[in-house]
Amino acid sequence: MAPSPSQLTPAQLEIMNLIWIEKECTVSFLWEELRKKREVARNTILTLVQRLEQRGFLTREQRGRSFVYRSQVTREVTRKQRLKDLLDHAFAGSAENLVKSLLGNGFVSAEEISRLRKALTDEEKRLKPRKNSPRKES
Repeated sequence: MAPSPSQLTPAQLEIMNLIWIEKECTVSFLWEELRKKREVARNTILTLVQRLEQRGFLTREQRGRSFVYRSQVTREVTRKQRLKDLLDHAFAGSAENLVKSLLGNGFVSAEEISRLRKALTDEEKRLKPRKNSPRKES
């Protein structure tokens, strides 16, 4: 059974984000990066990584005296599942309410709004049937 990205804790997701960026990481590297942001014990990182491996999110390969960890779940699959969960649970399945909440709470910059407007226009064009395209007969 594939692991469920919706079950990742914030700390586990932080580790996964680093691994997605770097492609492969040792516990020492993860610890060094994460302790730049806050005080965290190396053993805490080791435990989090081991649990991610046990749950199927990571695989490891021994190199010398260290293990190198790689993701078994893509960032895109994780984002899609977590977004679906958020949409279903916090916004009753309404993408419109999600976007309105992002806009209404100041989470989106003017530059992002401009890029989103273009993305929405492009998606709308993609979804609309072409006027001159032949219709399929039923």
